[in-house]
Amino acid sequence: MSDTTVDEAPKRRRWLRILLIAAVAFVPLHLLADMVYTAYVACAIDAWEETITRDLNGVIEGCDTFDVPPSGDADTDTAILLVHGLGASPQHYEFIAEDLAERGYHCRSVRLPGFAEPVAKYRESTSKAWLEKVRSELASLRKEHDRVGVVGHSLGGAVTIGVLLDDPQAADFAVLLAPAVEVSDARSPVLSARTWHEVSERSLVFVNVLSSPYPLDCRDPERSDHPGRTPFTPKAIVDQLFKLMDRNRGRAEEITVPTTVVVAIDDPIVDTPAAERFYEHLGSTDKDLVRLDNSGHEVTLDWQWEEVANAIAQRASAGEPATSVVGGTPE
Repeated sequence: MSDTTVDEAPKRRRWLRILLIAAVAFVPLHLLADMVYTAYVACAIDAWEETITRDLNGVIEGCDTFDVPPSGDADTDTAILLVHGLGASPQHYEFIAEDLAERGYHCRSVRLPGFAEPVAKYRESTSKAWLEKVRSELASLRKEHDRVGVVGHSLGGAVTIGVLLDDPQAADFAVLLAPAVEVSDARSPVLSARTWHEVSERSLVFVNVLSSPYPLDCRDPERSDHPGRTPFTPKAIVDQLFKLMDRNRGRAEEITVPTTVVVAIDDPIVDTPAAERFYEHLGSTDKDLVRLDNSGHEVTLDWQWEEVANAIAQRASAGEPATSVVGGTPE
């Protein structure tokens, strides 16, 4: 045995001891960080609750389901169900609902189960309940109107897709706004957003609610703090969304109702190219793609919300289908 080999043996043992100590120390440090973040989020939720008002049902004031009937004599006898996104509420459609009502459409902005409720209740919500709620609301509107359409934003887009896959006749037309076909990795360093979620599911023992470090993704600074948002997301809700997207994946050709897909070109929340591929594979022979160049993910609130309202109205009308546009200008 050489002198070099003898000299290196103690060094290897020393490094092994260091690695072992580091590994043993990591576990309690990780658990401590887990507990600290959990406590921080709990305090943040309590502080946020002090800034809002809830109604008798525990829903944030002004954030429950609401209807806007057609204005004046312009009633088209067409109803449009508006479905909000993740961490959002029916209030995110306040501008669009009023705009469409003025054009003769009855609008119902629905609150998905658990949303805009206390976080403990929010955590219990499931994709099954979301699907059932939208199906029920569409059936209710169908009894009162000749035609019924559905508009879904983000998570609401995934729910809309799921409902139409289960029942192609649930609506006469659909508009998908920045739909959650896939999640964007724009805000996920190193790993994908899905991988980070899976890592957190396996490694975080105490954390079950995440606090968003971002405001609403709006180019319009006046809308980035729009009321009606819950800035905390239970991990269970994210898990339900991923499962719903998995359920919908690869089934675009099964959707045959007239459909318009609206995307924000620069969207850090959902994967816009994936949404555009979904559009290309839609089974509908009557479909349109609208691309917005001056909006963030919150297309129902941002600078171009009127272009979004126009796209919905064009889809709802009996006239020619909407033209593919960028920034509201026909290509």
